[in-house]
Amino acid sequence: MRIGIVNDLRLAVRALRQLVESDPDNEVAWVAVDGVEAVKMAAEDTPDLILMDLIMPNLDGVEATGQIMGGSPCPILVVTATVEGNLHAKTLVVEEGATFNGQITMTRSGDGKGNLKSVQGGDAPK
Repeated sequence: MRIGIVNDLRLAVRALRQLVESDPDNEVAWVAVDGVEAVKMAAEDTPDLILMDLIMPNLDGVEATGQIMGGSPCPILVVTATVEGNLHAKTLVVEEGATFNGQITMTRSGDGKGNLKSVQGGDAPK
């Protein structure tokens, strides 16, 4: 599976890349640091799945999702640490075609570092 990562935080990108690349059937298609880059990259090279952050500079995940679904639709799984504080954004991004119906599994090792185990995308857009 070819997966695009959209996140403005380097630490989050590194963790998501580690997760994606931990499965030999997956590869990172591209990384975008904001919604503007994500829309452009999805139009040029539509991946099988996009892991989308919500809160980013220039163009947030809600607007980016709407533009991607309007031009080069593909499954988009929202991956954010701020869902509870942004319920309005969650509602809007789902209306645009993204899903929270996926799962990312992370375990903690004895040294307190996170080990990413798997990613499963949500439902394909309808």
